[in-house]
Amino acid sequence: MINILDKIKQCNIVGRHTWKNQILYLGHSASYIEFRFKGTKLEVSLLTDLYKDKEDKEDIYHACLAVFINNNEEPVKRIELSSRQETYTVFESTLEQEVSIRLMKYSESAFSKLGFQSILLEGELLSPPPRKLRKIEFIGDSITCGYGVEGESNSDLFTTKEENPMLAYACQTAKLLDAEFQLVSWSGIGIITNYVDETVNEPFLDRWLMPALYEYADGELDRSLQNTTYEVWDNKRYIPDLVVIYLGTNDASYTRGIKERQEYFANEYGKFLDQVRMRNQQAYILCVLGSMNQELCEIEQRQVLSKQENGDDKIRFLALPLQEEKDGLGTHGHPTPITHQKVARQIAYVVREWLYWN
Repeated sequence: MINILDKIKQCNIVGRHTWKNQILYLGHSASYIEFRFKGTKLEVSLLTDLYKDKEDKEDIYHACLAVFINNNEEPVKRIELSSRQETYTVFESTLEQEVSIRLMKYSESAFSKLGFQSILLEGELLSPPPRKLRKIEFIGDSITCGYGVEGESNSDLFTTKEENPMLAYACQTAKLLDAEFQLVSWSGIGIITNYVDETVNEPFLDRWLMPALYEYADGELDRSLQNTTYEVWDNKRYIPDLVVIYLGTNDASYTRGIKERQEYFANEYGKFLDQVRMRNQQAYILCVLGSMNQELCEIEQRQVLSKQENGDDKIRFLALPLQEEKDGLGTHGHPTPITHQKVARQIAYVVREWLYWN
């Protein structure tokens, strides 16, 4: 059998990823490896770390992988990694077939890791599928990850099985614009704090904030492996035409209309825009906010206006309407597929008019 990982140049890997000890790790939501082959069987050997939260609920935060075959929009298989190492047959046929396959990480980097120890093929590896000409990078939080999009609003318990980035606005926007997508997203993340309960009056800084997370290929993987140095992401590996930033929802859980906190957020948000611009000097940048909380919309808009006034003519802000009760709610009040589709259509409309992506 052929190990696809030994012939990686005949594959497409999209999304931030890293290699550790000859293991390919996919990082953020919707990262994937895709390739074409002619054969009868494909097996993947996967590694994970079985992430545990403070209450040791390792059974609800498993890494999840989706298997797409021949450009079908729905996966033929969704694999939940419940053991640290397991081998799965993802394709098998009695007759030799020509197949295009995409193996996509559905769960996010905040939870269990997903590494490919081997991808074994009974057959012949062909040239990779053609890539799309347009490229978008989405930077965001749980909304971008598709957190709870397949869950119920009356459930207090989130599991990674309820995450589906393909139903979230980012991947839906890319679909509408016929563009490739790369996500850098993490549930609960913000610019100056992670999400905090309304009874908490200090920012939550014990986990990643986006200005730090954005710098690395997979900083959480390096942290969990106790590496002394973290792999910095080389932005030349994925050069987006457009960067969409959807941040501020979790920061608002802390700012709560308090002037000093809002001013601090404004300053740090402006710095993050400079950071993104430095890493993506030719890209258009679209900042959006509003589906779950709109407190910081005007502040973000003013920061974008400031960048425009200082000569950046490739940046805009889009205020999104609040999600509507009639469209339902996912886990912990997160958007449903209906709301995500509405957001995707709004973003796609703006981008088509702005970039002439018709």
